[in-house]
This record gives sequence, structure tokens and C-alpha cells, in this order.
Amino acid sequence: SSSSSSSSSSSSRSLNPLVVEDSVIDKYKLAVHTHILAGGVAGVSPAEIRLFLQSRFERDNIMPLTNHQAAANDNVHMLRQTADLIVSRLKDSKQVIWVDKNRIVGTEHGKPWTLKTTQGDRKVLRPWLTFSENGELKKDLDFLNQIKRAILSLVMAFPGISPVEVRQRLTFLNELEMDLLIDMLRKDRLLHMRSFTKAQPSLFSKPEDTMQGREHVRHLFAAADCL
Repeated sequence: SSSSSSSSSSSSRSLNPLVVEDSVIDKYKLAVHTHILAGGVAGVSPAEIRLFLQSRFERDNIMPLTNHQAAANDNVHMLRQTADLIVSRLKDSKQVIWVDKNRIVGTEHGKPWTLKTTQGDRKVLRPWLTFSENGELKKDLDFLNQIKRAILSLVMAFPGISPVEVRQRLTFLNELEMDLLIDMLRKDRLLHMRSFTKAQPSLFSKPEDTMQGREHVRHLFAAADCL
């Protein structure tokens, strides 16, 4: 019975790899913010944030080490999802600036990477931002809406298309800019994203092992109101 109670206790500390609870995000948000600030002007990469979170998860025993490939892949997915959610909330609260796909800096260190906007805050230059007469950044709403419509048209024409495939058609956008635009469309409730697990069997996999090598793939769908 002691072993079963131990097993139960261990499982209660483990996370569902497909659902990240708000309590987990709140618990590690301050630590991640401090870690980003420690990177100074150079900032840190998303990969570095995931490594930092992994060390914390292992220390707190909510992501036990495993030799099982399927469980290991779920751990990777959980790390990525948790890191993305934490950084997104820090960005929404203007505590960090996402400079590019491989660099996140604290707002305090963002001046070398940003320009002042007409609203008085600072932004990284994006394709949908332009300069005002006094040399400050402002949104080019016409161009921004054109890009949004282009993305939405592709999603409606090819339901389930991945963000990678959309970006291959809109080559003037980098990976981070595509993610930002998709996030805007999701907040506008114009599209939604689903993450599916896809088996990646090798040439020498046994039939029972086909789910051991897995990846999580994102797919985009237009909201019902758009159809």
C-alpha cells in the first residue's frame, strides 16, 4: 500500500502534458522573468528558457526524468507550451519584448532593439509598422489588415494548414511575425489552432512502438463565423 500511495503522490505532482494549469504558469512566471532580465541587453532564447524551466520542473519533481520515448516527447511538448504561455503573459503585461524568434529581452533592456511609438511605448520594427511625420512608429492598419486577410484566406482555402505552410506562402514574414499575426487573429476570434500528435515511426520500428517517436503539429482552422 505504501508503494501505491507513493505512486499516487508522484502522479499528483506530474502535469498533463497537453494542459498547462494557470497555477503552474503563475508559480514560474516570476522566475522566468528574473532569468530573462539576467540576460541583459543580449536577452535569452526560447530554448534557454525551456532549459531553465526543465531544471526547475525536475527540481520540483513535476516532470520526472524518463527513458520512455513517448513520455519524453510529452515532456518536451509540456516545456514548450509552458514557456510559450509564460512569455506571452509577460509580453502582454509589457514586462518583456520579443525581439525575434531567438531573442527575448526584459523591457528595461529593450531600448537598443526598439523604436518609440506615437503612443509613447517602444516597439520592435515589424512589416505592419511605419514611421509617422515626427519619425515615431505607428501601425499601418491598412497593410496589417491586408496581411490578416491573406492569412485568413489561406486558412479558409486549406483547413488544417500549419503556420509553417502559411509562412512558406507569405515569405516576407519571419517565423515570429507569423506567430504574432496568428495570435492577433486568435484574439479576434477569427481562427483557432489545434495541436495534434503525429507518430514518427522509423524504418526499424516495431508496430507496437509506432507511438514512441511523436511530434506535436499545429494546425489552423477558421472560426465558424468566417465560413
